[in-house]
Amino acid sequence: MEQIESPTAVYVGLMKHNGLLVDAHLMEQKAAECEEKLAKLREDIAFIVGDVNIGANASTSAFKQYLYKDLGLPVLKTTAKYQEAADDEAMVLLSEWCETNRPELVPLFKLVQEYRRWGKIKSTYIDGYRQHINPATGRIHADLMPLATETGRFAARKPNLQNMPRAGADDVGVRNFFIAPEGKALLGLDFSQIELRVGAFYCRDEKMLETYRTGGDIHDQTATVIYGEGKHNKEQRTPAQEVHHIKPLADGGTHDERNLMALCTPCHSGITLTANNKRKD
Repeated sequence: MEQIESPTAVYVGLMKHNGLLVDAHLMEQKAAECEEKLAKLREDIAFIVGDVNIGANASTSAFKQYLYKDLGLPVLKTTAKYQEAADDEAMVLLSEWCETNRPELVPLFKLVQEYRRWGKIKSTYIDGYRQHINPATGRIHADLMPLATETGRFAARKPNLQNMPRAGADDVGVRNFFIAPEGKALLGLDFSQIELRVGAFYCRDEKMLETYRTGGDIHDQTATVIYGEGKHNKEQRTPAQEVHHIKPLADGGTHDERNLMALCTPCHSGITLTANNKRKD
């Protein structure tokens, strides 16, 4: 704490003081685009449900009554108070049920999910960020907390700047709201597989160490064990990455799990998989 965390507190304070410059014009432009998209979705939903009030996120009492009373759809999920649920999971369950039993209603649930997605983008990443822009500096000065999480990761609040969508993963381009001052540049920096590198160092796993010494791709190597040689796409790399957070039991795992022991070291986590793939902490 004294040697590492305390000395960095000064720089964290400077980061908050400097803040992040925001392109307010772009934010206003995207807010208008979002509202236009939401208006079109409300119109499409109203064509199906009539004058039922769906509110800002299609979870009003009137909308729930329309689904469960007027349409007579089954209650596939309830709230903590045993009321009919209308959250995202409930919408997905109802959509799947309607695919078999009421296919004419499937478009409604697709529209509702899209309506909620755009509503979250606007409320969280546009309206939510705009209210934290300092009018004097034109910047967002979020609270930065180095020790606020159990994992040791940085946390931010007012607003939370660490849950914004990845670049290219949203229709608005939220990360483009933040710009560099004139004559400056924004850099995106990240440690490459830092946890696995630390694990390889302490566990002294030869295969992992050799991979990192030679500049190899540890996730691709694991994907090779699972899927065989060749170029692996994202859908194949994702399970390979997840494998690095489990420890298959050499004596109780499946044949494939035992093969993965070649690349999965026991120091990665305290989680094991038994023969029937049940998690055991």
